[in-house]
Parts: sequence; C-alpha cells; structure tokens
Amino acid sequence: MDVFSTHKEQANMAIGEHEEKPHNLSLVEALSDLLSSILIYHKIVSSNEEKEYAKKTIWYLVNKWLNTLAPIKYIPGLVEEVSRNINKKLWDQDVVDIELLKELLITTYILQKSSEDAYSSYELSRYSSLIRGLLDKLGYMGGSLLIEDILDSNNPRDLAALASTIIVLSTNY
Repeated sequence: MDVFSTHKEQANMAIGEHEEKPHNLSLVEALSDLLSSILIYHKIVSSNEEKEYAKKTIWYLVNKWLNTLAPIKYIPGLVEEVSRNINKKLWDQDVVDIELLKELLITTYILQKSSEDAYSSYELSRYSSLIRGLLDKLGYMGGSLLIEDILDSNNPRDLAALASTIIVLSTNY
C-alpha cells in the first residue's frame, strides 16, 4: 500500500491553505515513468553502446527530477557517507524495484514541496521504509550512524535529502 492512495491525493493532503499546489507533480510523474522505462530498456539491450546511451539518459532524467526538488537541505557528510555505503547503480541487473523507485521519486517531490508538519509519523515511517528499501537494493549493509539517524528522524527535509542523495549517487558513473 502506498503512503497515500494516489499521488494527487498525496499532493492535496500535503498542501495547507496558504501553500501553492506542487505545480511540477505531473512533470515528476512523467520523469518517473520515463526513468522506469529507460531502466527497463537498459536491462534488455545487449550492446554496450545502447547501454551507455541508457545510462546517460538515466543521468539526465535524474538531474531533471533533482531540479524540481530545489532547494534540497544540505547535511554535512551525507554525500560521503552514502558513497561509502552503496556499491550498486540503479541500472545494475535486478537492483531496483521499478514501482518502489517511482513511488520514491514522486513522494520525495511531494514531501520536499509540502510543509514540514503535513505528514503523520506513520506516513514518514512509510517513506523512510521506501528509502531503506532502495538502500538495501543498492548494497547498503547498515552501520552508518548518519544514515540511520536520518532514517529514524521522521524529518521530511532530512529524509528527502537522503533520498535525493542516494538516487543521484546511484546514477553517477
């Protein structure tokens, strides 16, 4: 079960009376669909040239998604910690559950654009579980105090910073 039943419902529930509706939600949904498609394409093509094209496209789409999130909270040491603790890429064979990735991309955007108190502890725990699911698929074995503190924090901005850092670093090559 998703954190909410639909992405539109997520956006509507997250927006307070005095906030703008996330205007890029449709763009983020489209980017997540395209990213999912190109990850599948990468898995089925056989030539190195086509795989390289797919990787560049994945990188491009992740950067477009990242632009929709700006500004992202800076957490000192997070990039280094995530780099040390993941050893796979999104395009590695059988790494990513496409639906988990899509939900994570969209939920990260919605959380990033919503007020910090718009979500319950349950919803933030569910989001944290999505992030942990991706981390596990990317080779995270646990043991990082910084990553674990963020996952346990229920702070939407910290969680969004962690999710975006993981996704970016898992697409760098």
